[in-house]
Amino acid sequence: MVSTVSSIDNLAVMEAMLRLIPLKLLEGNIVYLGDFGTIYLNLASEGVENEADFTIGNIKGVKVRFRPGKDFLESLKGVEFEKEQ
Repeated sequence: MVSTVSSIDNLAVMEAMLRLIPLKLLEGNIVYLGDFGTIYLNLASEGVENEADFTIGNIKGVKVRFRPGKDFLESLKGVEFEKEQ
């Protein structure tokens, strides 16, 4: 693929994203990456009967989730797999 952006510029953008995306997620934001997709946090917790009884101690895990955009998914259509010999 031919690009007018240098490899160094690409690397700089990726390094900036690696710093910025976690900060935005920790602020409670969903990170929108255009046609590429979205990145968001998903929490697992123990249930409680009353909302007032819920504390951060009920949170049992945090996962980073990626939801690919339509164009990204479209580019994967027709993918084929084969077993290695």
